[in-house]
Amino acid sequence: MESTDNVTYSIYGVTLAGQESLIQSGITTAFDLSSVDPVQYPWLRVQINLLDSINQTASQLRNWFVFYESVAEGLLFYKGSLDMQSVQEGQPFSATMDSRISLPNYFQIH
Repeated sequence: MESTDNVTYSIYGVTLAGQESLIQSGITTAFDLSSVDPVQYPWLRVQINLLDSINQTASQLRNWFVFYESVAEGLLFYKGSLDMQSVQEGQPFSATMDSRISLPNYFQIH
């Protein structure tokens, strides 16, 4: 990167309806996303801005890394009979389940 290169990025929040809103622009270092509401913006779009108004040779992007900590995920497996089950809406139903939980590295159970 040359001294005349100007590299910044912008972060946009994207709603479930696909509407984009600028969250922050002109970012030059790491940006903490903890202030972004994941319910309001379940997706993010990152835009890089490359400028060299002196030499007209903008920086080249070699790698793009986004680091995050994932949430725990789990699955439930039905352990009952494979025969067809018929239950009416509102009717109680009881079944045996097995679970598999994937926990991120930072999450510990004591």
